[in-house]
Amino acid sequence: MKSIEKTNKTQNSVKSKINNKTTKEMTDNTTPIAENNSTAPMINAAGYIFSPLTEHKQVHSKLKQLLTETSPYREMIRGTVLVSPEGVNMFLTGDKQTLVHDFIETQLTAIDTLFTKIDWKFMECEGHGFTATRVRLKKEVISIGESYKSLTGQEDWDKSDHLTSDEWRRMIEQEDVQLLDTRNVYEINVGKFKNAKWFDIDTFREFPDAVEDNMTQFDKEKPLLMYCTGGVRCEKAAPVFKRLGFKQVYQLNGGILKYMMDMEKDETEDLYEGECFVYDHRVSVAPHNLAKKSEWKMCKGCMNPVSPAEQLMETFVDGASCPNCPTNKTKRQVYAKKTRCLKQ
Repeated sequence: MKSIEKTNKTQNSVKSKINNKTTKEMTDNTTPIAENNSTAPMINAAGYIFSPLTEHKQVHSKLKQLLTETSPYREMIRGTVLVSPEGVNMFLTGDKQTLVHDFIETQLTAIDTLFTKIDWKFMECEGHGFTATRVRLKKEVISIGESYKSLTGQEDWDKSDHLTSDEWRRMIEQEDVQLLDTRNVYEINVGKFKNAKWFDIDTFREFPDAVEDNMTQFDKEKPLLMYCTGGVRCEKAAPVFKRLGFKQVYQLNGGILKYMMDMEKDETEDLYEGECFVYDHRVSVAPHNLAKKSEWKMCKGCMNPVSPAEQLMETFVDGASCPNCPTNKTKRQVYAKKTRCLKQ
């Protein structure tokens, strides 16, 4: 394995994934929100569920009406909701009473009792994590490509075993396990579990090909432990490895965020290095102090996270560019560097 090195390469696909929304998506699914002047603590809520939704279009319509047209939710809650035939994924911020007690515990249950099974992650935050509310109808909760999308979201789909934070901590310290980060490389640059392997990918759609390209780097007989930010990608990654003959496939339940929440008060926990990238205004969260404001920033030019050290470089212009921007590179040159190789 090659040694892990500080990566300054640009992930142009990040910009297209995060920033290049179509005009139709922005106009149809986005509702600007008035400022929330409440002094109540703000909560960031993340939750998902993979389960067949035969009436997913109706669920999407009800959620969209509730969050973008109904008071007080349209004024007090912001975030992104993804609805598909295989399940739902939500990232929301708001004050505790409106978001947690009124919306999640009451209104969601009225729409579909399936939502009571969501294992939510609640974290206090400074202000809203989003500028608007989007409720989107998608083919998949998270896109993995045509070859594998039929393997998830069904009653009998091949899931992995979920490990609690304590179980995860004990298992990854064993010598005979394989630890894999299923996230994109720009996220891994912000932080990861020690000794984890990862693929040099920029979008999750590349994940299945990366696995097949690097099969010789894995041992099907040894336990494979996977993790991601909140658990969603591992739900999709498990069937990929199961189809290829892996018998012992595990994932960190709730992902890095749940692990950090469980271990926040344990100052002896040192298995995770760096911070955890998140897809909202916080940019990242740090172990042992989840409410602390991150020093990482997002570059508005290439949509890559920028470290505090990179912010001191001459090529960093806040709100415009950073050392990762492809100022002298064409898209062809950027993508030519992609190898999808496995790193550690």
